[in-house]
Amino acid sequence: MRPLAICIAPVICTLSVMLYHSYPVTAIKEVLPTNSSININTLNFKKNRKGKSIILVASHRTGSSFTGELLNANHDILYLFEPLRYIEGNANKFNQMSNIFHCQFTKSYINTIRDRQGVLRFSQGLRNIFKPRNKFKTPSPIDLSRMCNTYPHIAMKVIRLESLQQLEPLVLGDKLDLKILHLIRDPRGVASSEMNILKTISNNSVMWKLKSLDPITKNYCQRAVNMLDFSYNLPASLQGRYKLIRYEDIAIDTFNSTIGIYNFLELPLHQSVSNWIVENTKASNSSGFMITNKNSTAASESWRTRLQFEDVEIIQNLSPCDELMNIMGYHKLESLSQMNNMSLRSF
Repeated sequence: MRPLAICIAPVICTLSVMLYHSYPVTAIKEVLPTNSSININTLNFKKNRKGKSIILVASHRTGSSFTGELLNANHDILYLFEPLRYIEGNANKFNQMSNIFHCQFTKSYINTIRDRQGVLRFSQGLRNIFKPRNKFKTPSPIDLSRMCNTYPHIAMKVIRLESLQQLEPLVLGDKLDLKILHLIRDPRGVASSEMNILKTISNNSVMWKLKSLDPITKNYCQRAVNMLDFSYNLPASLQGRYKLIRYEDIAIDTFNSTIGIYNFLELPLHQSVSNWIVENTKASNSSGFMITNKNSTAASESWRTRLQFEDVEIIQNLSPCDELMNIMGYHKLESLSQMNNMSLRSF
């Protein structure tokens, strides 16, 4: 059923558009009168998308905002910034991902964007429909679906995923052409970035430890190790769909790392992405909590000038961070002189 150019009956017109844009049954039920003769169980709600469905799996303070911009700068990709941010429960998170990849949007998600407009900075597609001519407007779910369906590919950044295994039904059930980018950062860099944001820098490593260094860093490392363990024996449905990337590699050689990412995605590297890299990897600038315009090479090891060596020792010997560092090729620093010697690589 395709949407009609002219609809005499408003309900039928709305239903036609919602079906065409693959709306979920719960949303369609809302527009049907209680005495409707339409049998909702006979309707076909979802259609398979032909484009790529891309998930950037990351954690807090891992350089995901910077990495996500390599997708957002591509005009053929609708990039969504942390659509799971205010979603609780694994089932609800999966439904949110599935719906978005089928260009289905709920009023609650739209209201979240309306109430937290900062996310529009990181999604040019959403910005275009929420802020046409820089004047804010709240689109309807159907408006957002129409916009979504004009993009060949959809990407999202998620930082609240418990396991890569949660993504398997997107291939088996939803039949999506899924691509997973798994971003890892040196736990010393993650801890330093968390500390900088929380404004808890102290000369006393014990005091910083009491500010939750152990739980925050340990949780990041454990989740990363668990995902890496799963990636070693991927199920057949996810084989060829997973790529592990280190933030440090992207930071020191953004262009070639981006070529590798786009080769994995089987997508051409558009000039708009190359232009973004040139414009955003040299100048030093931070805005709020998210930093994208900066000297990315210096950022890759900025923790060496921010952390005390005592803090570095704690992180390096914190299980399972020591395991993560070994897996990912991050080198331990054995002394303050080594930490201050920037010619000595930590990865």
